[in-house]
Amino acid sequence: MQVFAVKIINIMLAVSLVCTYNAVVNDRKEQETAARQKLAEQQAQAAEDNATSASLYADGTYTGEAQGYGGPVKMEVTIENEQITDCTVLSAEKEDTAYFDAAQGVIDEVLDEQTAEVDTVSGATFSSRGILGAVEDALEQAKAVQHE
Repeated sequence: MQVFAVKIINIMLAVSLVCTYNAVVNDRKEQETAARQKLAEQQAQAAEDNATSASLYADGTYTGEAQGYGGPVKMEVTIENEQITDCTVLSAEKEDTAYFDAAQGVIDEVLDEQTAEVDTVSGATFSSRGILGAVEDALEQAKAVQHE
């Protein structure tokens, strides 16, 4: 009789362990599902935020100016379909040609990133800042027109 009771207890323990294991597995599945839903919501919100930020600029051509290494830098920025499509240097008479030529590499970054918040060119930091500052000035004008 004692052997029978021990076997029954062992069976009951095994059943309770299986039930506990299943409960843990189900809880983890629920947590994973909730985490996936939260991630999907965050990604949807990020996509919505990007769509909103992409429409910050009114279409048109804007001129901006900022201080470079040797003096003022004047840039023309074109916005088409709410995207920065062109950045052109209008004037930078007092800039050192070698530094300014190197600094113009930031223009491609502005077009790729669709923002003036890009890194400056090492060795041409002040000239880069002049270009980026002028682009930012022009973009601020595009934002102001968009919000009118």
